Amino acid sequence: MSSTKLTSNSAFKYAILAIAFIIVFIFADLVLDVEDAGLKSIILGFLILAGTFIAVIGLVKSIIGIREPNSIKKITALIINSVITILLGLLLLSTSIEVLKYLM
Repeated sequence: MSSTKLTSNSAFKYAILAIAFIIVFIFADLVLDVEDAGLKSIILGFLILAGTFIAVIGLVKSIIGIREPNSIKKITALIINSVITILLGLLLLSTSIEVLKYLM
């Protein structure tokens, strides 16, 4: 087993882990009924932030392993990690635009 083979497998594992964090985030958002809204925000924020960082790491590993032979795992990991990373970028962009509106 070469190191490039391990790169695409680890990228796929990161993609699955990022999806798991997002599913737990959605489930916790629906189920969690806490009196303190700040605590709920912290818990949900941690889950989405962890899932996003994992997706970015997976995307980097996918890009590193881009020269590997094509496989379903490699392509799936690249798509999942790219979509999650792009969605985070768009979220940060829209949040920044909203903050700028209030500052001006």
